[in-house]
Amino acid sequence: MSEKEITWSVHPARRDRRKFVFSLLSFFLTLVLLYLAGGVFWTVFGALVLFIALYPFYVKTEYVANSSGITIKRLLYKKTRKWGEFRRIKEYVNGILLSPYNKDTFLENFRGEFLLVNPEEKKRILRGIKEFFDEYGGKSKDIEG
Repeated sequence: MSEKEITWSVHPARRDRRKFVFSLLSFFLTLVLLYLAGGVFWTVFGALVLFIALYPFYVKTEYVANSSGITIKRLLYKKTRKWGEFRRIKEYVNGILLSPYNKDTFLENFRGEFLLVNPEEKKRILRGIKEFFDEYGGKSKDIEG
């Protein structure tokens, strides 16, 4: 079998300038309020917490799906998950959730993988992921929307 691979990248901050500007304004307003209320320590701590929380929004994320699994690459971060870890594919407006559970549960958002997808590429990526999932993946092969 030939090695098929699907690659795509998403950079939410570049895609939507209004959200980017709003997030920066909110970020700096929060830091100013933290400085006025608590001083330098709380400002630095708040900046660190906010940066970690908003990190996926500000940096480019690259996805590579192949027969061995899905690889997610960001600046200073790389994660690979095998298809056998997932049981279900769930489609959302701005992405695809690979869930390790057969049924809906609140834990799937924490233990699954949410793959951001640009709307114009969504059908191609969903079709390719479903092919990999059917061939190498879990028990349940339904796509829910």
